[in-house]
Amino acid sequence: MQTLRELSQDEIEVIQKRVEELRQGGLSYWGISERIAREFDVRISKATVLRWCRGTNNTFNKTKRVDLDASPELAYIVGAYFGDASATEGSNYRYKVKLKVVDREFAEAFGGHSRE
Repeated sequence: MQTLRELSQDEIEVIQKRVEELRQGGLSYWGISERIAREFDVRISKATVLRWCRGTNNTFNKTKRVDLDASPELAYIVGAYFGDASATEGSNYRYKVKLKVVDREFAEAFGGHSRE
């Protein structure tokens, strides 16, 4: 059985919507937890179900959606990554991109900063 940490953002959104549906249908928090386990093969605590239903916890408050549709900006980032950058995964789904270049203007543009 999986945990929420092992799921993608889209998968968690589907589960959250299902939790809300089940609660509106009158199912108890414990019952919702059991149903989600059966339907999605995902372990979710009763406390998490309760927080989601009461709106006291939103999994995506600190998460920004990334648009991965083809675009010049995405091509720029992918090109930099394959050329002069590296990425590492830290704890709590935090990623760091390290760019090593001699061109200061390129580095500042990549970082979204400009000198004025």
